[in-house]
Amino acid sequence: MIHSTFGAIHLTAAVLALALGTVVMFSVKGDRLHRGLGVGYVAAMIAVNVSSFAMYGLTGGFNLFHALAALTLMAIAGGIVPLIRRDTGWLYRHFRWMTGSYFGLLAATTVEAATRLPASRALLAGPADIIALGGGIAVVSAILARLAVIRMKRLYAV
Repeated sequence: MIHSTFGAIHLTAAVLALALGTVVMFSVKGDRLHRGLGVGYVAAMIAVNVSSFAMYGLTGGFNLFHALAALTLMAIAGGIVPLIRRDTGWLYRHFRWMTGSYFGLLAATTVEAATRLPASRALLAGPADIIALGGGIAVVSAILARLAVIRMKRLYAV
């Protein structure tokens, strides 16, 4: 359920980022399509994370999800800076940070789905349970992102 304009922006941008990020992750890297969709992904991720700072319905204040949004913004910046600088090892750093942001998005999507589905909600007694679930999913996503980076190192001999 969307309770505010920021909620609508957040949801719309999240769905867009999820779609664009999926295509970018599984498509040919470096071509015009990758660059164009990547720009759209970055814009959508910025909108998702900035809009999250205006939503406090879960705990009434700053919480773990706001901290994760700040980390995601840093990951996006970490993926953009190497593209601009193009110094030694830029491709690996770009891939590593953007992969992290994408897996963070997948983790957030999983938590959101778990908190919205009636069957899952029955298992989550309150905000602490939701935050614990989010933290656990973030850890699993970080491990999966790390495995993707290891694979990228092997494929591109970075």
